[in-house]
Amino acid sequence: MAKLESDVYDASLTQFDIGQGYYEEVNWNIESTRRNDDSRIKLQKVEYLLSKMDSIENYSNILVALVDEIKYELLVQSNEDLKKVKQGDDNSILWGKLESRKSAQPVKFNLSAINNKGRTISNKVMLDSDGALTEKSLNLWNTLLLFRKKIIEHTGSYNWGKQKFKIEISNVDKFSSAKDLRSKVELMIDGSKANIIDDRQVLIDLYMMLTLESSKDGGNHWIKSTFENTSIIEALSALTSFQYDVLSARRLALAHWKSKIGHCCYRFDEILPVATGPSTVIQGNPINITVIVAAYDSYNSPKVTIDGSGVIHYEEGLGIITISPESTGLQTYRGTVGLKTMSGLEKTYNWEWSVNVLEK
Repeated sequence: MAKLESDVYDASLTQFDIGQGYYEEVNWNIESTRRNDDSRIKLQKVEYLLSKMDSIENYSNILVALVDEIKYELLVQSNEDLKKVKQGDDNSILWGKLESRKSAQPVKFNLSAINNKGRTISNKVMLDSDGALTEKSLNLWNTLLLFRKKIIEHTGSYNWGKQKFKIEISNVDKFSSAKDLRSKVELMIDGSKANIIDDRQVLIDLYMMLTLESSKDGGNHWIKSTFENTSIIEALSALTSFQYDVLSARRLALAHWKSKIGHCCYRFDEILPVATGPSTVIQGNPINITVIVAAYDSYNSPKVTIDGSGVIHYEEGLGIITISPESTGLQTYRGTVGLKTMSGLEKTYNWEWSVNVLEK
């Protein structure tokens, strides 16, 4: 169990480092833009992005720090020796000082150095003698709900030029399954004033990532089921997994904001000329044909869907749909197309195509 917890901690640290890279890249972009006198508008845009990322960073830091404090208190109540703090020491539980942390990076607890790994955790920290939540565990739960609310609202509410987007979320406390939860979250996001085209999937993913599955019965079920009659190793491992979810959400939100600096977040290596215009015209009437150049990634195929029947296959970065119309007249087909950015985010767009079907 100690080895598994250590692996999860390392994965959490990876999530932190990736998110930190996005954060630092935007900071660098600001300094670079400031050196260019002709980039005042871009500078304002990037500074606005950074203010949003700062808010996400702040709430992430608060929640990760709170979890570290709970870990520390659980160990104190278990009579473990925490006086020695030394990075990389196999005999030291603490590999970093809680008070010296300045970011959302979690402190490393070396669980292998715990003396009594099978000891049941003290009821004083997470649950009282009657099995009810303590003030500290309630604080953890409420801070999680606040974090979920703030990270989603800071990601989905913003002014972009003349456009204003806003989302206010509510707590989906009761759901029968992950599918039921997703359905309710999608309904909430789609009913908001958020930027559905660019932000929908990220907002849904953030909510799903920060909703604990065992809380589906409502209230604070996750805390009781996680910490009741639990060993110190199991409790600390659960809290490390909790931090992983928080830092994964932080990474996703920071990556999404970074992607708004420009469209360079996509990798394109092929060009395709595209011409569109009316499929039927009256002789002598003028028509407009729109010609554009479409760039696509031949190594990263889009994810294409179609409403109704149709066979989809992919060739060198293109999604090709084969349809056999069953009726004549004007037929309109709709669906979605999604493409991942270099940050791993998938943005989904709606497509529509009409065709006039003639009799055989």
